[in-house]
Amino acid sequence: MASSVSLTYKLRKKAQHHWDRVRGKVENALFLASNREAVRKINAHLPYRKYVTRRTSLTAYKYQILEKLSGLQLEGKLRRNPGIFTRTKTFKSMNDKIERLTFKIDHPEFMTEDETQKIRNTVKHSQDIPTDLRPVILETVDRIDAELTKPRAERKKIAFPDPVVGTLKESITDRIVSEALGIRIIVDTPQECYAIKEILDGWAQKTGGKIRKASDFIKKPTAYGYQSIHTSYEFGDIPIEIQLRTWDMQKKIDEIDRQREAKAREGQPLLMRIAVPSGAKIRKDQGAPPKK
Repeated sequence: MASSVSLTYKLRKKAQHHWDRVRGKVENALFLASNREAVRKINAHLPYRKYVTRRTSLTAYKYQILEKLSGLQLEGKLRRNPGIFTRTKTFKSMNDKIERLTFKIDHPEFMTEDETQKIRNTVKHSQDIPTDLRPVILETVDRIDAELTKPRAERKKIAFPDPVVGTLKESITDRIVSEALGIRIIVDTPQECYAIKEILDGWAQKTGGKIRKASDFIKKPTAYGYQSIHTSYEFGDIPIEIQLRTWDMQKKIDEIDRQREAKAREGQPLLMRIAVPSGAKIRKDQGAPPKK
């Protein structure tokens, strides 16, 4: 079935993508100039020069992928040219995400189902978490998920054991930095998503690349309805996450984001998207549980 979104939406989405890149570069330049300590911490995981080199390589991979997809069009497996966007996390956006998730590790009562799933995935794929700590982390996450089913006022406060907190934060940081570079491909149908994934998996294997991890959120959407296929490849020492989704899925994601922004403006809790600095105090209007 063809995509139901209009050409106007697609053009607007592409224009928004370019505007976001320009705005992101300006915000990142200000961040680099005024947050030396945060930059130093990220540099420990991904040196800036290496980051710039990877960004250059990302553009080259984008055009190689376009060449691969032209073969699918000739075979009739792809209806039309897909939307293909390079997705580069700036140092500022990486730091925002790191601060938000490390804050949630210190205050699990504010976690969401989506974030507990991210911790599970981190434990599953990280090679830096000791084997003996993995069951402890997963058991704590299960307890947090059980509390999330209750009204906020009735939730018990659960904390990660002290021995795992530092390791978990480091692993979360490594994961965020490793996903700094990516490519998003938007097509008309789910079948086209799977056809492209098959091509990319074969390309990675033929060129000596690695498939680090893959998540199919089309078959199993997240708690808030997000759908996409995420596959992390590694070409040489360059990790690239490629996201595959349809235009209808992208439009639904945009609608979810708009609803969240509207709730945030109304003063309702919106902790999945905001960055909360470590040690910050949470006000009642930000979703803190009432005092007993």
